[in-house]
Amino acid sequence: MKCYKVLLSSFIIKLDGKGRDKIKRITIITGHFGSGKTELAIFLASKMSFQSDSKIALCDLDVINPYFRSRDYEKDLHNNDIEFIGPKKELLKTDLPIVSGKVASCIHDTKKKVVIDVGGDKEGALSIGQFSRVISNYDYECIFVLNANRPYVSSLSGVKNTIKNIESASKVKVTGIVNNTHLGNTDFEPSDLIEGDKLAKQISNELKLTYLFSFVERKTWKRWVDEGITPELENIEIFERKLLTPWEEE
Repeated sequence: MKCYKVLLSSFIIKLDGKGRDKIKRITIITGHFGSGKTELAIFLASKMSFQSDSKIALCDLDVINPYFRSRDYEKDLHNNDIEFIGPKKELLKTDLPIVSGKVASCIHDTKKKVVIDVGGDKEGALSIGQFSRVISNYDYECIFVLNANRPYVSSLSGVKNTIKNIESASKVKVTGIVNNTHLGNTDFEPSDLIEGDKLAKQISNELKLTYLFSFVERKTWKRWVDEGITPELENIEIFERKLLTPWEEE
């Protein structure tokens, strides 16, 4: 079995000549429904908390999907010294389009690094549009999460159209792409991730976006290693899945 590099993306660690971190202060996570945006948002916020001396905040702007929202992981975020910005506690479980008034002040706070978890597609991206002028005043990264197994984003034209609609609704330019191609469980094969990698590279080249990394759940990666079928890809981030269905928690 070949031994492939599993690299910590340069997006996560950026140091200047004096060893100071240069992670973009604002990171926006967007993409198609079911692409894994919230898992990535939690992962990046946790990495930043571990690697940066700055205060970290995660803003939940997902007003579309009632399932798998970062607000469901609030307790663990606090345990990792990550400030959670979202609906009030009594409204956490409601399926209402609520955006906390603290988001703008959080974006303005230059002492914080902020991860913003946005809802899927153009409908979800509308929630960030109200803050676009504020965001444009600062250094930011807007990441499109690609799951090439999802409808409408399995082709070059579909992804380009989805990104165009998200940018139009959010009034924020997408700057990077992450490949999180999967089938919603651990049973998919490396070929799925490889196909997603190919499509992500095409999008990166055509739209001049930074291709950051491929994103793989640890259980899936371990199975591939055990079976000797790890894909030959660079810049792979391996994560522990946090958001589970009720039957997976049992």
